[in-house]
Amino acid sequence: MCSLDEVVIEASAPSPPTPYVSIAYMYPTDGGQSQGNCEVGCDNNWNFGGGGIYGGNVTEVEIINNLTNPCAKSIFEGLRIEMIKKNILQQVMQPTPKVNLTFAESILKLFNDSNTFNLSITNGNLNNSGGSTIGSSITIGDAYLKSATSLSIARTMIHEMVHAYLNTKYANFIDLNDWDFKIAMDKYATDNGFNPNGTAVEKNRFHHEFMGQYVDAMAISLVSWDQKYGTGGITRTDSRGHQTLDWEYYKSMAYGGLYYEDSYGNQIATDSFKALVPNKSDRDIIKNILKNEQDGNGSSKGTKC
Repeated sequence: MCSLDEVVIEASAPSPPTPYVSIAYMYPTDGGQSQGNCEVGCDNNWNFGGGGIYGGNVTEVEIINNLTNPCAKSIFEGLRIEMIKKNILQQVMQPTPKVNLTFAESILKLFNDSNTFNLSITNGNLNNSGGSTIGSSITIGDAYLKSATSLSIARTMIHEMVHAYLNTKYANFIDLNDWDFKIAMDKYATDNGFNPNGTAVEKNRFHHEFMGQYVDAMAISLVSWDQKYGTGGITRTDSRGHQTLDWEYYKSMAYGGLYYEDSYGNQIATDSFKALVPNKSDRDIIKNILKNEQDGNGSSKGTKC
């Protein structure tokens, strides 16, 4: 499998054993004051929509939470609020501290700082699907919300946010001044035989194959949310009898995006999932973890809404 140039996301996380995908690569930081160019890493130039807490220009809110399910609404607000808190720290702390955003927070920041692109999220009837994203409009399935744990719902939201991110960055590379990102996605598609501009099935597969690059980044985002707003942190007992954060469990959850739906509605493991987890029995263990959290059964470690 072809992969993008390896770079690093810095985040408060449990020292994962594998490298992350670079936020620096995805977000150019040489664009001065323009919101289209300044997304992540532009010290003291960050804007956050809505309240105009510290005076100056008040920008339109670009993240729209239309969720009517109270638990889902709260989960998404946890993801959003963490991004806003870090923006505030950048505004008020002197000297400016090094504030690190998770991948999910960085995606929210892209939309929050934009006067052009909105991210919206709602819930609705998706039959058996947990989530769906068209452009940058996310829908979380009502039936899924009735059974899934909060951990599973947060994972699904992060996954759908990545879809919105890829859709927006790929289709609007001129407005976002990011030709390199589109070139990288096109090269990945060419090298691996995928069609990013084909049928709905082809596009769906391409996104899910491409997300293999982001497994650790999505897992770190989930850890960050879960420690503050979910279980408080899922742990395991190590060989010395100490309780340590169960990084592999969160990583297993992040693999949930590495399936695509074929023309018959079947969920198929992506080539990138098979490359990252070559052993089928290991993939089956991951699949069971995902199902347990989706169903909210007795084997799940997350909590029901």
